[in-house]
Amino acid sequence: VLDGGTVLRDSMLDSGPRRHAYYKVLKKYIADNKIDDAVRLVPSDVAKDDPNAMVGFDWGVVEIDGAYTLCIIPYGAKDKLGAVKLETKRPIAKITNLITGAEAPVKKFKLDPGRNMFSIELQPEP
Repeated sequence: VLDGGTVLRDSMLDSGPRRHAYYKVLKKYIADNKIDDAVRLVPSDVAKDDPNAMVGFDWGVVEIDGAYTLCIIPYGAKDKLGAVKLETKRPIAKITNLITGAEAPVKKFKLDPGRNMFSIELQPEP
C-alpha cells in the first residue's frame, strides 16, 4: 500500500511526532525502492513539513487504458484542500474532471470539498 493516508488515517499513529516519523520512513523506503505510483497525492510545498498534511484524505489511483484515474475523498480535510498537490513521474498532458466532464487546468490543479475523480494523462516517455 503506497498511500499512507488510507493506512494511517484511523490508526493508533495519530500522534504528531510518531506519524511524522512513520511518514519519513515510508517516504524514504518508497523512494529508495522506486515503488511510487506514476501519479500520486503528496503534501504541497507549504505543507511539506506538516506531519498531518495528508490526514483525512482517502485517495487511490489506477491506470486504465494509458491514463490514470485518481479518486480523492477529503474526509475531515475540507479546510486543508490546499495542503496537497499532484506529483507525477512525467509531465501532465491533460486532466479531466470525471464528475463534471470538464478539462481541469494542469498548472492550477485543485480539489473540490466533496468527492473528486480525475483522469490524468501523462506526456509520453521520451
